[in-house]
Amino acid sequence: MPETTTEPHQSILRDLGGGLILRRARAQDIEPLLAFFSRIFSPRAGSEIRAVIDGAWQVGKIEQFTVVEDTTSGQIVSSLTLLDKTCRYGEIPFGVGQPEFVATDPAYRRRGLVRAQMEIVHAWSEARGDKMQIIDGIRNYYRQFGYEYALEMNAGRVGFKSYVPKLQDGASEPYRLRPATSDDAPFLAATYAAAQRHYLVSSIMDERAWRQIAARSESDEPTRRALRMIETSSSAPVGYLLYDNTLRGDHQVFIVGYELAPDVPWHAVSLSVLRYLCAEGEAMAGHENKAFGTFHFSVGPQHPVHEAIDDLLPRHLAPYTWYIRIPNLADFVQHIAPVLERRLAESVLVGHTGELKLSFYRSGLRLVFEQGTLRTVEPWQPTVEDGGMASFPDLTFLRLLLGYRSLEELEYAFADCTHEDDLARALVRALFPKHISFIF
Repeated sequence: MPETTTEPHQSILRDLGGGLILRRARAQDIEPLLAFFSRIFSPRAGSEIRAVIDGAWQVGKIEQFTVVEDTTSGQIVSSLTLLDKTCRYGEIPFGVGQPEFVATDPAYRRRGLVRAQMEIVHAWSEARGDKMQIIDGIRNYYRQFGYEYALEMNAGRVGFKSYVPKLQDGASEPYRLRPATSDDAPFLAATYAAAQRHYLVSSIMDERAWRQIAARSESDEPTRRALRMIETSSSAPVGYLLYDNTLRGDHQVFIVGYELAPDVPWHAVSLSVLRYLCAEGEAMAGHENKAFGTFHFSVGPQHPVHEAIDDLLPRHLAPYTWYIRIPNLADFVQHIAPVLERRLAESVLVGHTGELKLSFYRSGLRLVFEQGTLRTVEPWQPTVEDGGMASFPDLTFLRLLLGYRSLEELEYAFADCTHEDDLARALVRALFPKHISFIF
């Protein structure tokens, strides 16, 4: 008969009934957790989770994993974790919680185990001051936990090795690549930060984060990514490249980061990068007994590489979308007030005084401006007599707030997305324009 778990009462987060308890993970759960996730997902997932627990990825720790245990067997039957991120909206930083590695044993599904754990990690995230939670995953599934599709992710362009122009006979490669080290962290952080300025919402990656990525790149971890410095022939750094160290599928090099310092020519550098990727792809294929054929730049929307070598990246891959949850919308809008005020100052409504009532039908938001300054952001309840100045059903306003969709696009897609008059339209368009984002 299996040994019954004797979990101290004070460490149990919730008794779920039927012999199931929800608790915070402990050090002795590490190996069982890795085995559980490897079984539910893949051995690669187990390696990624070990990187989180061991601190190689400085985004979480064992105490941020929740565990559902069947006390009759002592087995872990469901688990997830809460990762840490810092993002920015315009120039305004804010904390983000990312639920991740969400898994339940098939025999225990449809019992509300994920819902119970999501409630716990949402509370953890809000308690530490996070303004937002994000997650990617199963289509439609996370809407039930208060999420809405509201930020583009994984926009991609694919090229083929046969298209890559070869270096002319006798010519030297004008740019070369080498493994990055922790000493490169200041350049990496500065180059990344400069590149993110054309995004509305993006991740903040400081020198500490880049040192971690560089160290992991040179480790023997199976899930590491290769981080390479791009240099001139005289060893002057001009950019970086980050890509998977194994082929995706049976033929593809997958690139997740590629940025150049300001005033560096994208076309010339990109040709050297493509030739390097072809050599790397062939080496991976030989090691993995595969046949390299393509490279995939998953580096964000409207990336400079798309323009620089457009014909060499002929295949466009449709993006997926991040799920977004903002638990306190009034607080978030107040937090980003400097961005909204700047937009208003640059619009036809410069110096505006008045209010903007936004209806979400069951709830709403009231913004009060005084000579262009956002003085008040507060919850507001629409009524039959006062339906507000612009209306957005369910969570569709998040798409507007985060620049994912314009007012016109929402009104085209949803019959109950409406605006009252010219002033309302001008205010909404000025405050919430469409703008690309990219969360690394």
